[in-house]
Amino acid sequence: GKVVRGSARRIEGLAALAAASLEQVERRGRLEALLNSGHAVAWEAELPDLRVSSVSGRYIELLGYDQEAWLAPGFFARMIDPRDRDRVFSAWMADIAKGRDHELVYRAVRADGDVIWIRDFTRVIHDEAGRAVSLAGVFIDISAQKEAEQALERRQQRMRVATEAAP
Repeated sequence: GKVVRGSARRIEGLAALAAASLEQVERRGRLEALLNSGHAVAWEAELPDLRVSSVSGRYIELLGYDQEAWLAPGFFARMIDPRDRDRVFSAWMADIAKGRDHELVYRAVRADGDVIWIRDFTRVIHDEAGRAVSLAGVFIDISAQKEAEQALERRQQRMRVATEAAP
């Protein structure tokens, strides 16, 4: 009796562990597929200077900058659209000071001068003493979504104008 029940519990535990491992592998596979799609980039940056220390995924396709440009000092200042730069840096600094992860949406300037929309998920990494020492993040190109939102806004504006002009 006891041996069978103990074995059953171990088997259930192993089955749960296997299921969790499979779920983790599936999540990792989805992230890898996203990073290989050309629509997302994973990156890490050192604090306090925000210097990019690593970048993965198809980063050239997303923003047009080569690895040397990503790793050069001041990359984020050059890449973030000037219209959003102050807001983004203020939010980053506030979140870093509080040790908080964040999600931001802003415009980024590609190497060729085109502007795309980015959704930026960033995690603040702490050392053993609890000090923020680096950031790890993922940029996802949401330009198509933003273009659809803007087109909808334009249509709604035209409808309001037409409605107001109607007798």
